[in-house]
Amino acid sequence: MYKKYIIFVLASCLIINAIAMLSGCDSGEDSVKETLEKMRSHPINLCLNKMQCRIQAVDTVIVDSVEPDLRFVVYVDSSECSPCALDRMYMWNDFIDEAKLYDGKLRYVFIVVPKNAESLMDIYLSIESSGLKSHVYIDTAYYFRAANREFPKNSKFHQFLLNKHDSILFVGNPLNSKNLEDIYKRTVMSIIKY
Repeated sequence: MYKKYIIFVLASCLIINAIAMLSGCDSGEDSVKETLEKMRSHPINLCLNKMQCRIQAVDTVIVDSVEPDLRFVVYVDSSECSPCALDRMYMWNDFIDEAKLYDGKLRYVFIVVPKNAESLMDIYLSIESSGLKSHVYIDTAYYFRAANREFPKNSKFHQFLLNKHDSILFVGNPLNSKNLEDIYKRTVMSIIKY
């Protein structure tokens, strides 16, 4: 029980630090805090089994023999240019390689929502040429959004870390800030013991 309390306190401190990092000014701090509290108030339903999954140019099926302790989700929807975001996905490769040290306890999940059916071919081409060393789930039927109605539309909240109960532990893009990267890595290390 004491260990769970320590983890809760550590996670809370890290969330508060993330709030400070995400808010660029004091006036937006309350709305950022409210958004993060809403996100943490209920588990996230990824609905991955309902989505098409691709790795580079190939459709695939993921069968996990080991349930990961943590999943870092990168969600790309119509609020940003999907092919543009996919072209930058290779930047996650260092994080993906580092996750291999955790023996499957940390997985990266990339979910892309095409704007419309015509852009689906662009998504396929972008995945193929992105150089990303991971699977990409394509949510053409908007399952993720339907299952998570309270999920924010603002893309700065579209990268997050989930525990094995699909509760959010961390929100933010560690690629954008060394401070966020440090907080993210400390959060992962506090949950996963070698």
